Amino acid sequence: MEIPNAEAIEDGSMFQLPVGQGLKEDVLISKYNGKLYATGAYCTYSGAPLSKGVLVDDKVLCSTSGSGFSVTTGALEYVPSQDGIPIYEITQKDGKSFVRVPKKMEQKKVAKMATRDKSN
Repeated sequence: MEIPNAEAIEDGSMFQLPVGQGLKEDVLISKYNGKLYATGAYCTYSGAPLSKGVLVDDKVLCSTSGSGFSVTTGALEYVPSQDGIPIYEITQKDGKSFVRVPKKMEQKKVAKMATRDKSN
């Protein structure tokens, strides 16, 4: 899938790119140190879209859980999540950038966040 306007993406920015027809079949496109990266678009703890979080250096922080993930490797950097996020290959052809995703995207099981009992 082509990454739209890849040449105009600014360093330190990120956005969610739909790549399939199913629910949550998106990738997160990030630019860090002049290079584009494609990762899973959702927090593996809360299920929240990572595009709503913040990119600090090479780490995306979830706005809901505070979990942090490396956009370069997909590795978990900050808890409470217990899993990293998938990474996807980006290729260049004829001056355009493309993200390669499998036909069936990997969906990690998302743990439910604990909620306070408000009945007290």
